[in-house]
Amino acid sequence: EFASERESLRTELAELKRELCQVRSSESPRGRVRIHGPLATELEVERLARQRLEAALESQRDAFEMQLAAEKLLKSGTQSAATGSGLDESVATHERVESGLKGG
Repeated sequence: EFASERESLRTELAELKRELCQVRSSESPRGRVRIHGPLATELEVERLARQRLEAALESQRDAFEMQLAAEKLLKSGTQSAATGSGLDESVATHERVESGLKGG
């Protein structure tokens, strides 16, 4: 009984060693082991979730910067309007920016 169990364990050990050799031989050029199966799927899901989160944060950052720019423009427009030439100044600035964009 012990002999058959020992033989079974030796066989299992040999299989595990072969499997380990296969994993080591399938290393990528960067020296990292390729991951397969459920762990690879889980890592892919996490990578995609991280990309979506980064995209959402970038979108929020852009929206915040646009809001900040609009508030600054409103503030400068209000201050310029107090001097009497705010709208004309804003229109002229806008036209210069647009012509610069079309020319560039």
